[in-house]
Amino acid sequence: MSIANTVGFVAVCGAVAIGVDVFTQSKKAEGAFGASAYLHTLNDRYAALLDDRYAAKAESDRQDRWAAGGQGFMPTAPEAWTSYSFAQYEEAPVIKALSFKPTPVANTLSTADVYTAERSGNAAKARILDRTGRVYSGAGPNGIETLWFDITFKPKAQRNTMAGLAMGNMMAFSKGMEQTEGYAVFDGVGFVEVSRSMLDPTDEPLEYRNLVGRIGFDEEVVIRLRTDASDETIRRFLGSLDYAALNAVLAHPVAAVGAGYVVGSDKQIVRAEQMDDLYRKASNMQTKISMEKIENMDMGALMVNTFASGFNTDGVVDITGGAVFENQDLLQIGYGNAVSSLFELDRRRAEGAPSAKEPDTRQAAVEPVKDKPGMLSGLMDSLQSTGGTQVEKPVEVRVNKGGFSGSNCVMQGAVKRCKIVQN
Repeated sequence: MSIANTVGFVAVCGAVAIGVDVFTQSKKAEGAFGASAYLHTLNDRYAALLDDRYAAKAESDRQDRWAAGGQGFMPTAPEAWTSYSFAQYEEAPVIKALSFKPTPVANTLSTADVYTAERSGNAAKARILDRTGRVYSGAGPNGIETLWFDITFKPKAQRNTMAGLAMGNMMAFSKGMEQTEGYAVFDGVGFVEVSRSMLDPTDEPLEYRNLVGRIGFDEEVVIRLRTDASDETIRRFLGSLDYAALNAVLAHPVAAVGAGYVVGSDKQIVRAEQMDDLYRKASNMQTKISMEKIENMDMGALMVNTFASGFNTDGVVDITGGAVFENQDLLQIGYGNAVSSLFELDRRRAEGAPSAKEPDTRQAAVEPVKDKPGMLSGLMDSLQSTGGTQVEKPVEVRVNKGGFSGSNCVMQGAVKRCKIVQN
């Protein structure tokens, strides 16, 4: 075939392809469709292609940051302070930090980690702790102060295996047995201080300060600090973190974190306790769903997931065979929205506050924030007791059999719908 024939063939093929594309786009269009409209579709489709590429690149970068872990977000040691790796477990500050009983987040440990830590003592435990934490030591108002700081990226719970359900329930139970008090709020992240755990057989107050802050729910950033340091030192460390960057490693970031919301020092304790209460209620909701899944276990699905556990730790099929609906992403998003509504409520109240120079005769400054109907509406109900927002619709979970007890369930045909009652 000559060059002229080849060029002609390519031109004809191109013309046919353009013609087909024009015909396809004209069928999608409403009304007249001319050359200008077709050029607009080309621009729009190219822009959409670029957006998809940027989104894919952003998600890939986020996953890389998640995989890298929290060590890159650790604060630098203040002047006259020294930072230690847990690998230096023979250094006096590290030995002191180990007396604060630091522990990894439970569902981040493999079976091999647990076995190694039990068999090899402090050296193995230190190597595990070194993945997510560091030790700081230096002069402070309390003399020589020691501080264990840990940033763990806690993965989403494995909800399609018996081990995953049991682990989630165990962590929720441990959280529920802690006695906590609000401490402070830093850039949309609330910190509470754990004064004791009812699981401790001695039931004695802790001999060190134990503070915990969380960003997100289920898949979350857990920030922990245990120390003998003063409030001045603690606040210096907590105030030095880049919370916006930590929030960005989550698949579902919390809008209030890194958004510049300011909470007055007189309100921070209450706000931190409100956020902790929301977390507990979200954990309770997940635990109730876990129990429903266990009651409706499909043995065939359980066997498949058990067999595939070496390849996919979260299982390959729904462990209930479709009997119990659960959307983990919905719970994460709803929790983040509920937390953000607390800060948004402050802003609306501030904007709607009457001026000191002239009386205000308007209606209430803040309208109730209404969440979209769904499983997470129950989170907003919990704010009624803490001065927050309200929702109008109950939470519904679709199941085929079993269910929550009492009059909170009604049958609609073959489907049972239950309202989750908050404790």
